Amino acid sequence: MSTRLKTLFIPVWKEAPLIRFLVPLIIGIICQWYLSFSNPILIVSSIILFFTTMLLYQTKYKSTYRLGLVFFIACVLVGCWLVVLKDPRNWNTHVAKHYQSTQTVIATLQEPVVKKGNNYKTIASIQLLDSNGNKMQVTGNIIMYVAVDSLSEKLQYGSILVFKKQLVSITNSGNPGGFDYKRYAAFNNLFYQVFLKKAEYVVTGVKDANAVRKMLFVTRQYAIDQFRKSIPNKTEAGMAEALLLGYKGDLDKQLVESYANTGVVHIIAISGMHLGLIYGLLFFVLQPLEKRKHGRFIKGLIIITALWLFSILTGAAPSITRSAIMFSIIVAGSSFGKTTTIYNSLAVSAVALLVYNPFNLWDVGFQLSYAALLSIAVLGDPLTKFLYVPNKWLQKIVQLLAITTAAQAFTLPLVLYHFHQFPLSFLLTNLLAVPLSSLILYLLIALVTFSWIPFVGIILGSCSFYSIKLMNWFVLWVEQIPYSRIDNIYFSVLHTVVCMIFIVAVTTLFLKRNALALLAGLSSLLLLILLLEIQFYQTLHQQKLIVYNIPRATGIDIFNGRRYTFIGDSSLRQKNFLQNFHLLPSRIKSRVSWQENRLLDTAGFILLKLGDKQLLILDKSPDVKQFTGLQTDYLLVTKNCHTKAALLLSKLSCTTIILDGSYNTRYLSQWKNAADSLHLRLHSVQQQGAFVVNF
Repeated sequence: MSTRLKTLFIPVWKEAPLIRFLVPLIIGIICQWYLSFSNPILIVSSIILFFTTMLLYQTKYKSTYRLGLVFFIACVLVGCWLVVLKDPRNWNTHVAKHYQSTQTVIATLQEPVVKKGNNYKTIASIQLLDSNGNKMQVTGNIIMYVAVDSLSEKLQYGSILVFKKQLVSITNSGNPGGFDYKRYAAFNNLFYQVFLKKAEYVVTGVKDANAVRKMLFVTRQYAIDQFRKSIPNKTEAGMAEALLLGYKGDLDKQLVESYANTGVVHIIAISGMHLGLIYGLLFFVLQPLEKRKHGRFIKGLIIITALWLFSILTGAAPSITRSAIMFSIIVAGSSFGKTTTIYNSLAVSAVALLVYNPFNLWDVGFQLSYAALLSIAVLGDPLTKFLYVPNKWLQKIVQLLAITTAAQAFTLPLVLYHFHQFPLSFLLTNLLAVPLSSLILYLLIALVTFSWIPFVGIILGSCSFYSIKLMNWFVLWVEQIPYSRIDNIYFSVLHTVVCMIFIVAVTTLFLKRNALALLAGLSSLLLLILLLEIQFYQTLHQQKLIVYNIPRATGIDIFNGRRYTFIGDSSLRQKNFLQNFHLLPSRIKSRVSWQENRLLDTAGFILLKLGDKQLLILDKSPDVKQFTGLQTDYLLVTKNCHTKAALLLSKLSCTTIILDGSYNTRYLSQWKNAADSLHLRLHSVQQQGAFVVNF
């Protein structure tokens, strides 16, 4: 390693030696997930590494660099083995290895049910598969939806359900640029889901529930009931549930989008900020204990216990678990008169989380949490000193702005990659929203604690309501400011990596004034510009048809360069959650911006020219005689077309039949039979994902 590189990185290695284990561990996790090394390869590699290490120690070839390389490879292998061991699909007892559609399933609810529209949603753990009396013990969780009725209303944590309804594999919509829900579910040990009506299951009893988990669920429900009773408006009550408990069942989706657009969505997501406020409150309340014998130890034990109970209560997401580990290290060190650096605490917590669950690496909260805290640790103090003002009160505001700005540095590439936008108004929004959310959090804790006292609950509920209402109003007001954000940005993984290198180089240049950092910054910036220009050039020449997979809806985009034409339901033409979730990711990925909306013809069909191809869209059941002799490449059938497949295909000719997300699946078999008899391709977007073709 050169002298310049040593000057840059060795201080960090010394302050956080566990980074030497963390970096290769992450490399191993990534390699194993994407390359899927077989167990024999990993076993042979481990054996070779073991004997190589023994040989180095016994010979004159032993050196710091050789041993360091061996240690690096060993850590990579540890990461690979963690993925193998933690992937449920590798377990011999996992339900995916044994389930058959004819089996009866015995499952236990792992959490209370949550109402989602006309269904209750919950997570259930499968214990047994029954094949005509032959019971097999298995492991694995499923997502369960149960129709709302008198029976389902009695379901609770620990309820045992028996059913024979077929489990459905969790799949993605297949929409371009869409969220990879299948991978997200797999990382949480979820591979199946089931939809149950009243007559399709039997409740056989309630299993002895885990006492701690049951207490936490009861506590959470008590807090939710207090919010719903004391805070008069559903929107503000839902925000209170999210702020204190991380419960998002009653959260307004449009409001969440507004918080994301203004750069303060971290207020809603339970994170280190929330745990830090609770830590500060407990530290202040328990301060008198330090005057007693062993008081510092007792104080630390109470704080650590309370922080972990709160973390579990809110769902133990990686972002808050990270904070719980870090605060535990700080409190434990303080109790024994020891201190540690922020870098070492970050490294310890990251290693602990990845060893516990290597798939946390792909969690957005995990990534943003560590990036933000690392960014604050590196740039917080230097920026505060750089922006120093003599006035004490102004300096506090400057400090808040400096920390907020610092937090954006390393998170910027990740925000662009995951959310495709950057809020320019984040400084303004955080200036009021962060202090106000801190006050609200304390009010909500007081409300839950003292709501049993007459009139106190009413007063605290009103204060919480108006405080949340003020914060919501401010966020919505900032969102309406023109040019308050840059949106529709598409960053690939390569863009994100290059952008991160550029930011690290600029940060190093700001702190160290290093020529190597300047060279790295300029090189990465030029590479990023080149990659964006290549992407822009490719999108200028694209011609693409996309039939989206949208439940019970029709949505079609035709891309021609950077312009698109949309054909589909009116509910998808306006900016709302449906459009943002199903259509917007694809449009951002393809960098289209100019639009035209077309309505289906009153006759119930549209015949479109797509380059040298033709597309016929049927929305109703038209007179098939008018299609006699028609030749088209693609036939798209939507919800209102109930014309018999064989009759329609006897009049026209096509090569590909597409059934969109709105079409009733009970007619699928007749289309499949007709297509097979004529040797035509049939694509059902509900079963195969979105239909995408270049023309």
